[in-house]
Amino acid sequence: MLIAEQEWKPDAHRTLNDKGGLAGKRDILDETYKNVREPYAGSNMHPVDESALQTVLDFLSFLQLKDYPISLAYGEMSRFSTTLWLKPAFCFYEQWLGQAVDKTVVNRTTATIQIQVLREGDNTTYKLPVLYPVPKCNPVFIVPLLITDAKYQLGPIINCLNDSCEVQVLPNKKYKVCFMLYNASRTLLASTNWSEPLQTRGVSQDLDLLQLTVFRSGGMVVITVLLSIAMAILVISLTVAVAMANK
Repeated sequence: MLIAEQEWKPDAHRTLNDKGGLAGKRDILDETYKNVREPYAGSNMHPVDESALQTVLDFLSFLQLKDYPISLAYGEMSRFSTTLWLKPAFCFYEQWLGQAVDKTVVNRTTATIQIQVLREGDNTTYKLPVLYPVPKCNPVFIVPLLITDAKYQLGPIINCLNDSCEVQVLPNKKYKVCFMLYNASRTLLASTNWSEPLQTRGVSQDLDLLQLTVFRSGGMVVITVLLSIAMAILVISLTVAVAMANK
């Protein structure tokens, strides 16, 4: 009976199970992080101790965003023999921000995204030669007029991680991709899982795609001309009708 009375008291001790689900775990992580940092604030730490503490804090800040989707920007129209166009990392930074223990370790304007690449039949990890800024959180992807506008271009060259080599993207090859989020001091804060294999086209398929694009472009020109002629005829007809009605 004594146990039952304690359980019903408003100020009774709460167990870990009382904090429901993920919210309870997040509170525990926040409290742990606070307890680790506060005792050392303003103290004269030995450089080795400070480095070790920073390593722990970096570990707490890192997140593996396993379910983040990686895809081609335009589906089949994004595949060429030596280039793949990837959809930008929309809301990748915001997903990290929503789960991070310490949100002060990175600033959106100075954060960068690195794209790492695995090539079929090769265990070496490569990267794109460009570091990308954090894009706006735009879950609804709007296709711009130009394919080169703010997209991630995989190819025709990818680099070794230490920049010691350059490798050409080859036709009919499969590549896996993952996104990495870094702060200004190049601390890794988040990464995705490797994507599904993304395959480049064969050279002959590039020619077929080019012919299809030219055909579509020519068709659009013809349609535009016909619509312009029809509009001109309509305007002339209305003008004549109004003139005859006023007589």
